[in-house]
Amino acid sequence: DAFPGRAFLLDIKSANPADGARLGRDLAQLPAGRRALLTLFGRENVLREFRKSLSEVPAFSVRSITSCLTRYIAYGWTGLIPSACRNRPVYVPINIAPLLWGWPSRLIDRMEGVGSPIVVVGRFGTGIAPGMDTVEDLSRLPPGYAGGIWTNNVSLVRSMIEEGVLH
Repeated sequence: DAFPGRAFLLDIKSANPADGARLGRDLAQLPAGRRALLTLFGRENVLREFRKSLSEVPAFSVRSITSCLTRYIAYGWTGLIPSACRNRPVYVPINIAPLLWGWPSRLIDRMEGVGSPIVVVGRFGTGIAPGMDTVEDLSRLPPGYAGGIWTNNVSLVRSMIEEGVLH
């Protein structure tokens, strides 16, 4: 209710595949419009079970992020978008972002053109699901950044938006 119409990422911390199945059944009870605003992150074994119940909700893992970004780093300069990056959100660690051809605006435009919004996450190497949780990380975003932000500190992001530091 605090963020009507906003998209949310659910980070499944569990390693138990049964939790993925249970979450899929629970989220299937939501109206389609609310489910359309959700994306899941978790371990592959948990997501596999989730997808059996609710395949239309996008779900990704460290493996899917790595597959997309390594291919884009290798040949994104050609203008080709790897299939691993198409029709799903693309999660970009803030310290890897400058290595991606066209960062930020052209990359965002290219990925949105293939149904893949960009979401910046915390620094690679700082945990399995790092968020943009510090002023230092958020300050690394270029002026006018127009993609998504993954955070575990919504109040910090909100205050930076209210202060006009982020848009």
